[in-house]
This record gives sequence, C-alpha cells and structure tokens, in this order.
Amino acid sequence: MDGDQRLLEAFEAAHSVMLAILASPHNLDLTAAQLMPYAHALFQVFPRTLSPRQFRLAIKQLVRLASPPSPVQEQRPHLASTLLELVYCRLHAASSRPAASVLCNDAHGDHVQAMPEQAVLLLALIDSLMFLQIDLLAEWLPLAAQSIQLLHDPALSHICKQRLWEVLSDGEMDVERASFCVTWWSTEGRQLALYGKEKPTREPLMSGALSEISKL
Repeated sequence: MDGDQRLLEAFEAAHSVMLAILASPHNLDLTAAQLMPYAHALFQVFPRTLSPRQFRLAIKQLVRLASPPSPVQEQRPHLASTLLELVYCRLHAASSRPAASVLCNDAHGDHVQAMPEQAVLLLALIDSLMFLQIDLLAEWLPLAAQSIQLLHDPALSHICKQRLWEVLSDGEMDVERASFCVTWWSTEGRQLALYGKEKPTREPLMSGALSEISKL
C-alpha cells in the first residue's frame, strides 16, 4: 500500500486531520505526548505515501507547535530542537535521487517538479527556521546554510538558497528574529550559503558585470 500513488490523497487528508488535532489548544497534553511519535510516523511514510508539499507543511507546523509562544514548548522545551535534529540526520543520510512521490502530480492535480528526498528535507528545515528562538536560530541557521552544499544539482541548490533568502528577508519572521538574521547574513550567512566552509574563488568577469551570487 505504501507505494500506491492512488492512496496519496487519502493519506494526506488523514495527516491534515492529525495536524489539526495537534494544533487545537484544547489538546495540549495530547500534543505534548504525541508530537514526537507523529514526527517519527512522518519519516516512515515520506516519500512513499506523503508528498513533499505535505511533508514540508507537517514539519513546519510541528516545529511551530513546539516553539514559543506555544504552551507545548513550556512543557517540552527541547521538542523543536529534537525535531530539527531528526530532519537534519535524515537529510544527511537521504537519497539524492528524485523521491517517488514527486515523479507524478500531487493529490491536488498540480504538477510537481521531480526533487530528491534530500532537497525536500532541506527545504523543510529552512521552512521551520522562522519559528525558532534566537538561541536556536544561532545554531540552526549555519547548519541549514552549510547543508545546501550537499546538493550537487545547481538548480536544486539555487532553489534552496532562494528559499533561505525568502525566509530571512520576506517578512516571515518577527522583528527580533529578522534583525538577528540580517546580522547573521551580513557577517557569515552569505558565505556559508554560497560556499559552505570553503573560501570563494574569484571568477573572471567583464568590467561592470555582476556575478550570479551577487543576486543574493
């Protein structure tokens, strides 16, 4: 059943219901107890019976529920970091081949570009950054930026760089987080996102020309 794409819509509907249950403020104790087991269930079914779009949405919502001002964070203060650790570890062990669930249309009939599991996991990590406290942002921003270097396809690498830039600059964060991210990007973030830990090499350019990386 896991590999039957005809079941994708039913599985996604079930996951949407589960996310709604966990997000209800009346289910605080249930959410605190079941958030991590549900996260493990997500990793078991992705990418076979869960589309990249739904997986990214689910991880993003779980991190939101595990972060301030959610009352779940008061009960389980390390949940958000633990969730991101799961994503990060899976990311570094994931296949670079296109995930099976993205080789066809998604449950809504929209065409989805083939994308490796590794890239989807990185995008899920980047999507979740906006909810993190400053101390966790300081830890996870560099890890997310460095992980872009795992993608050997220039097109996928560009997609992830652009998504990181969107999260940092398009108003998805509050003022405090956004201010921190601007400082991080200008001091070390741009270097990490574009080159990882390696020093950049100067590319030959015509006078007055802009390099590709100058767009970020």
